Amino acid sequence: PTVLLLWLYYFCISYVWYFYVTWLPTYMTEALHLDPNQKMTAILGGLPLFLGGIGCFAGGWLANKLTDRAGGLGRARRWVGVMGMLGAGGLLVASSMLGDPVLAMIAMGVSGFFNDLSMPCSWGACMDVGGKAAGSLSGSMNMMGNLGGALGPVVAPYLLERFDHNWSVPLWVAAGTYLISAACWLFIDPVTPIEAD
Repeated sequence: PTVLLLWLYYFCISYVWYFYVTWLPTYMTEALHLDPNQKMTAILGGLPLFLGGIGCFAGGWLANKLTDRAGGLGRARRWVGVMGMLGAGGLLVASSMLGDPVLAMIAMGVSGFFNDLSMPCSWGACMDVGGKAAGSLSGSMNMMGNLGGALGPVVAPYLLERFDHNWSVPLWVAAGTYLISAACWLFIDPVTPIEAD
């Protein structure tokens, strides 16, 4: 079950992440009316990726800090995973509701931070759960992420066409995938190894 949940979790977060590298510039121009030729637009567009990188470091540090308080590394990883996914989803919804484009992009950037907060926990789980098969588990989780990532850029234009070009809808669907990911983390056992053949 842990392997399947890691796959689903990574599928969902990559679905959202690929929005940032495919549709974000169009979103910023069409929905937020930001000028793509302005330096500030480029800076704002980089926030989800930049703050996501910081989130990766923070997630590993936080899981280690919470280990004793949580009653073990497994629970600490779960806490960070759930917190990251709920934070990412909540901030993505908030970004769609903010009227100020700069504040909307800051909220989306912090959502990227929370998205990546869970990353060290998932990759650590691949090592601990996979044991001798850590490479296979890591590779399969990454493959599922790429499938989710491939789906995201196809679903976004479909949703825009279906819902009268309302950019909030793709963001709400993306936030929904974060809720699925949070639910996955409630049941992932990120430390108990599986037996490899």
